[in-house]
Amino acid sequence: MRKMFFGAAMVVGVFFAQLLCTDLLSVYGAFPNLLLLAAIFAAVNRGPVAGVWSGFALGFMADVMSLSLFGSQMFGMTLTGYVFGRVQGKIDEEKIAAQLGLSFAGSILYLLVLVLLELLFVGSAGKFWAPVTFLQLVYNM
Repeated sequence: MRKMFFGAAMVVGVFFAQLLCTDLLSVYGAFPNLLLLAAIFAAVNRGPVAGVWSGFALGFMADVMSLSLFGSQMFGMTLTGYVFGRVQGKIDEEKIAAQLGLSFAGSILYLLVLVLLELLFVGSAGKFWAPVTFLQLVYNM
């Protein structure tokens, strides 16, 4: 029961942090994707099931906040949560280099999923090739 309450509180807290602190943390238009980082954190610490559920909930909230293809962020975070949940126990997530690598790899996987879904359903993924996108990949670390 406590784990479910903590998970729900994390989802709501990270959503409001992303909503309210984005402008304060923005550098040249790029900001950290706190929702994605929280999904990766839940996946690595709790496993693939928690990663899928947190990725689904956080991705749904990201879709509600954005103007992109609806469901793309939810699918991207769910897939990222599952992939990084499978890594649980296989790497030492206590080390700073592992944390940086996980967040960077998660950001690349998430961006790749978004680009592929935009190409599939919209026909163009030009908005992802802006320099801000690549700055955000580094900023997520």
